[in-house]
Amino acid sequence: MQDYRIVIDCGTVKHIHGIGHPVLDETGILSNNVGTTRCEQNANVAEEALQRSEGYFSGSAEIDPHRQLGGAGSLQKENVYWSNVYWSKEMYRIFGLDPGPTPPSTQEVARRLHPEYAPDHPRVVVRAIRGGTDF
Repeated sequence: MQDYRIVIDCGTVKHIHGIGHPVLDETGILSNNVGTTRCEQNANVAEEALQRSEGYFSGSAEIDPHRQLGGAGSLQKENVYWSNVYWSKEMYRIFGLDPGPTPPSTQEVARRLHPEYAPDHPRVVVRAIRGGTDF
């Protein structure tokens, strides 16, 4: 789980709560991660809206991890990259982006993160990919 802030084009700061889960293939190797992001802009308003419609503030996404091994292949020497495979319409709305034929790049998403959270975001995702854990 990760709570963070993003900044959309108009300069508005949004409070976001995200959670992701690893998906393993039949051999137990991490094949991708899926996740959900919820806008927590105003907890009271969000709670009322959630009571009316549970999924209104929830978005979902799927990422595809890519690995490049360096040295002997230990995790310490492994560079982990990922790409967004799928974004729900709600994810685009939460991040203030227009839906396109492909999800936004990881760099485009990173530019939306609040400066306080942006430096840690790659480490949080890579740690989850390496550990096959939630994020």
